[in-house]
Amino acid sequence: FNFNENGQHKICQYKILFDKHHNAQSFFWNPEGCYSTKDTLSADYLFDFDSAKLTEQGKTAVNELAEKLQSAKSAKLVIVKGFTDQLGSGAYNAKLSQARAAAVAEQLKAQGINAEIITKAHGESQPVVKPEECKLDKEIKLSKEQLIKCLEPNRRVEVTSL
Repeated sequence: FNFNENGQHKICQYKILFDKHHNAQSFFWNPEGCYSTKDTLSADYLFDFDSAKLTEQGKTAVNELAEKLQSAKSAKLVIVKGFTDQLGSGAYNAKLSQARAAAVAEQLKAQGINAEIITKAHGESQPVVKPEECKLDKEIKLSKEQLIKCLEPNRRVEVTSL
């Protein structure tokens, strides 16, 4: 597909995966972002630190996102990606990011989102802020609380609807 979006020329491909009975099973736009919306939710208000249980503020934020998705009425697929900071082991962060993505997905379902929802765990693999960027002065060591605050943008959940 060739089209203009906000004055920009875009080229997108639509991919359909079929099962062995030739029934369409999955639908994807390539590149990601064609005919999709992406919302990034900060894990710091969605969850307490080192937790995958939605806070009341987190539930409110996900409920508002669900309302937005329902008003668009076009989402056939929702991809929920969980991310963590670099504190903790890689295996632990992968598990935590999956649990956070699953918690958001469950809340979306509870709010009546009927689109297929896929969760993905990215752990610490795609940081917004790297630990070395937190240190303005190499001689000064940050406290754990300061490091947690600095790495806050890495703790997030991204919700893409197609």
